[in-house]
Amino acid sequence: MEQQDRGRAGRARVQLEAVFTADFAAQPEGRRALLLAGLETTTSWEAWQHLRFTRNPEEARQVMA
Repeated sequence: MEQQDRGRAGRARVQLEAVFTADFAAQPEGRRALLLAGLETTTSWEAWQHLRFTRNPEEARQVMA
C-alpha cells in the first residue's frame, strides 16, 4: 500500500511538472522546488479530503480559488 502511494505521488509530481513547465522556468531555481511542493500539497488527496470533511462546498471552492 505504501509503495502504491509513493508511486501515485511520483506520477502526480511528474504531471504537475509537465503542466507547469513554463511557470517553473520563469522562476529562480530555488523557488521552483517550493512551488512544486506547494502544488503537490494543495492538489493531494489529503487536502481534498480535509476540505470535504471540514468545509461546506462553497467554502471549499473559495479556498481553492
